[in-house]
Amino acid sequence: MEGYQLTFEDIERVNTLATQPGRTAYIDESGNFGFDFVKDGVSTHYIACAVVVNNENILEIEKKVDEIRRLNFSNNEMKSSSIGNNHPRRVKILTELLLLDFSLIILIADKQAFYNDSPLTEYKSTFVKFLHQKLYESMYAFYPKLKIVEDILYCLNGKVISICIYV
Repeated sequence: MEGYQLTFEDIERVNTLATQPGRTAYIDESGNFGFDFVKDGVSTHYIACAVVVNNENILEIEKKVDEIRRLNFSNNEMKSSSIGNNHPRRVKILTELLLLDFSLIILIADKQAFYNDSPLTEYKSTFVKFLHQKLYESMYAFYPKLKIVEDILYCLNGKVISICIYV
C-alpha cells in the first residue's frame, strides 16, 4: 500500500477545522409522508430545516427568542399557522428573528419527483431517514463540530408527545 502525502491544503483544512467553534443544529420538518396527492392533506413537498447556532450564543439567542415568542405568541409555541394571512405581523416577527445570529440549512424535497414503488415511497422510515441523511451530510460538510437536536412528535394513547433526540 502506498503512503499518503499530506498537502498544504490538507494541513490548512485541519487547522481551519480545529479553530471552528462548536455549533448546534435544531431541526424541524414540514410536510408529511403520503404520496397519494389527490388525497386531502397530502403535501407535495417535504421540508427539513436546520437552525444552526454557535454554542457560545445559545443562551443569548434562547432569551431573545423567548422574548419574541412572549410578545408575539402570548408565550405559546411559535407557529406559522397561528399567524395565518396576517402578513404585516409575519414580516414583523421575521424581522425580529433575522436580527439573531444563526444560519439556516434547508432541504426541500419535491415528493412528486420520487419514483413510484421505490423504497422511499413505500416506507415512511426509509423516506425520512434518506432525506435527513442528506441534510446531515450537507451540515457536516460546513460544520464538522456539530451537535444535532431533532424534535420528534409521536402519539401515545391519543396524546401527542414531543421529545428531543440528540444525534
